[in-house]
Amino acid sequence: MTRKWIIIGALAVLTVMSIILSIYKIIDLIPFLIILMGSGILIVMNILEIKTIRKGEMKKLLTAAEELYRNRQPQNAAKTFNQILKMDPDNYDATFGLAQTYRAMMQLQESINYFKKAARLKPSEFQPHFLMGLVYLSLNNPYEALKSFQSAQQLKPDMEDLYYFMGQIHEKIMEFKEAVRNYQIYVDTCKDCKMKAELEERIPILEERLKKESQSG
Repeated sequence: MTRKWIIIGALAVLTVMSIILSIYKIIDLIPFLIILMGSGILIVMNILEIKTIRKGEMKKLLTAAEELYRNRQPQNAAKTFNQILKMDPDNYDATFGLAQTYRAMMQLQESINYFKKAARLKPSEFQPHFLMGLVYLSLNNPYEALKSFQSAQQLKPDMEDLYYFMGQIHEKIMEFKEAVRNYQIYVDTCKDCKMKAELEERIPILEERLKKESQSG
């Protein structure tokens, strides 16, 4: 039990006792309430001080965890990210960092779980959806990958790589029209991208296939 809850519990007991005693006119309630209010102010100040200290600790731990991740020490990074989440279960940076760390450790289902949590914590962030899509691709799950990329696209429609990956998935699941559409967006919007030349050759092949399928149908 933390010091904060011990103090709050003690004050609650004292308050109940003081009310009972005042009913039987054993003590005067007003002076006690004044003391109680002063104690309450001290508790609030104490809680704020604890929160400030914790924020400083978490900031240091987060910096350390990110450094461990960059230095390719995922086990130690995961341990440090988990320390932060024990202090603050809804910390977005630690949740997202842990998802990336599990991905690096090839613990892919755990990675997905934490990317999903990160997406819930910050619905406006596209990165958890995008990276989750890449994890689903690693798991050979194109349909879930496509859902994740589409969610990322809604949040960041100008991210060129999304269209490349969505085009790949559509081609894999034999949806050639959508594959061509996404590849074309990638080619039209991406400058100096390494896959651009390859797709400029690939798109006409798929278009020819679509034409033949249309004629045969």
